[in-house]
Amino acid sequence: MDRDHLLTNASLYWLTRTAESAANLYWQNAHDPSPRARKQRSEVPTGVAVFKPAPNEAAVRRLAEPENTIVHWSEFDRGGGKRRPNGTAVCQPVARRYALAVSSWPPSSLTTTAAVRPA
Repeated sequence: MDRDHLLTNASLYWLTRTAESAANLYWQNAHDPSPRARKQRSEVPTGVAVFKPAPNEAAVRRLAEPENTIVHWSEFDRGGGKRRPNGTAVCQPVARRYALAVSSWPPSSLTTTAAVRPA
């Protein structure tokens, strides 16, 4: 990791005051007595954007669904990370669809424990 990358990350966490909440995730994972045990399902509506994974990576929806209430799932064959040539053009419509899904949450036809499948 080069110096500019390190300073950029440190500045972002410092200026936005998000270092504590970001570090909390790592602390919780390190102190989890049963890291492989199934967790309680989160009722927070979740949107996922999956960009073309690297050759040895896979984003598998069936692994995310048991613990998350996924209301929007999008897969892209381009963009994401440093490979993103025009991330805004790709992500903006997806963010709008997710915002619409969340604004009508929860659907009246569902109970609080049901999952929503995107169209």
